[in-house]
Amino acid sequence: MKKGYAAIAAAHRAGIDLEYRAPDLPAAVRAQLPEPVLADNPEWVELYWRAWGIAHDKLRAPPAGSGLAPYCDAAFSEHLFQWDACFMIYFLRYAPGLFHAYGTLGNFYRKQHADGFICREISSITGADFWAREHGSSINPPLFSDAEWAMYRISGDWRRIKEVFEPLCKYHQWLKENRRAADGIGYWTTALGSGMDNTPRAHAQGGEDVHQHYGYAWMCMTAQQAMSARRLGQIAAVIGEDDAAARYEDECRELAAYVRKTFWHRGLGCYSDLAPDGSVSGVMTPAMCWPLLLAGCPAEHAAQVAAKLSDEALFWRPHAVASLSADHERFNPQGGYWCGSVWPPMVHLAARAMHETGHHELAARIAANHLENVAAVYRETGTFWENYASDSAQPGEVSRPEFVGWTGCGPIALLLESAVGLAASAPDRRVAWRMSRVDDHGVRNLPLGEGRVDLLYSAEAHAIRFSADEAFDLTLIREGKEAHYPGLQGEGMLRL
Repeated sequence: MKKGYAAIAAAHRAGIDLEYRAPDLPAAVRAQLPEPVLADNPEWVELYWRAWGIAHDKLRAPPAGSGLAPYCDAAFSEHLFQWDACFMIYFLRYAPGLFHAYGTLGNFYRKQHADGFICREISSITGADFWAREHGSSINPPLFSDAEWAMYRISGDWRRIKEVFEPLCKYHQWLKENRRAADGIGYWTTALGSGMDNTPRAHAQGGEDVHQHYGYAWMCMTAQQAMSARRLGQIAAVIGEDDAAARYEDECRELAAYVRKTFWHRGLGCYSDLAPDGSVSGVMTPAMCWPLLLAGCPAEHAAQVAAKLSDEALFWRPHAVASLSADHERFNPQGGYWCGSVWPPMVHLAARAMHETGHHELAARIAANHLENVAAVYRETGTFWENYASDSAQPGEVSRPEFVGWTGCGPIALLLESAVGLAASAPDRRVAWRMSRVDDHGVRNLPLGEGRVDLLYSAEAHAIRFSADEAFDLTLIREGKEAHYPGLQGEGMLRL
């Protein structure tokens, strides 16, 4: 066992009650959450409610004097984790007030330093940074702005994004000044700092130390910073900061072009990191999906990444998507942490990237495969896990139980967004519904700003029943065609 991996395994063994199970979700809380309907997949719906139940059990009130607000715990240790918190927002955003979503992110802004630095790991007891800013692994990927934007799309809370704009800008600027790669354009991080703790992406340079960057320009970190610029530009436009919007849009465009030119590996047909000698490393991980989220991604790039994700010899294992391609010498089918385990945030990333590049069928397959495997392991163990084995329906060999730090991205976010097929946008009062099922399915109580929407397809009536307390526009996408229904309000039925 490698030194870094041994440390990870020891951390997981410390103080875990393997038998503990969270109480059921209180009925009063459940009544305020979106209620999915999937007639042919009742077990997935059971997963959905259980995920919310575990998340509710992780709500925390910090000690007096810590300077922290109430939050939802990542459930790894007595620390707050930036990487975990950002991914948690992709499902907590469906109930931000009930599940302390604002505090979960806001605690990091509360502890931001004057120069913009935000430590990736903060004590939940004292509120103190765990890593010195000079440490290579002191920061995590800049996902705050994307998480805030995702939350805004559901909440429509203009005051929130105006309030967080300044700390987001300051953090973005700190990374520009302190994490540039050797060429002055790209960005570097470490294995631990990337969030993919023991990933072998710097293996060719002898990369055993998870805290060293080995002179690499990291493809994911660079793409994530470009995405951060894109979101900051969008937020700036919404709050009326037009000059800042233009500036960030220019930065995103230039950095995205650099990502496509620098990190695309023609021979492999995917994005990969840049080694110190100027060569693209060729190590394949789901991080190749980050550049697909940038505007202007070439269709051929997305198609080739989709082919990699679909390849049974690489990423499409019995449980997709593995955290390392199966042809790599360090691939571990039982887990190996980030050397083969299936990580729910990476599954969510892959499905999202496929949706955003038009590969909707593959996105739905990824989501369905993940939900089936999570359900199978749930039947055997009665709980959710931090990560899963890729080649069998079992937890990863180093994995924490009763974990919804980000595992909720599957049973909650992917269920609503891929299995049901919904995409809500509160700012323009719109819901897009990509229908690919023939059973009774839909959702009740979907939040859309301050209002709520019900959308239920009846197979017998071949119609959609809707209910809305405020007017909204529905875009229905089915069988390759779009239909638009503006100004729906009250109760009604749409014959298909």
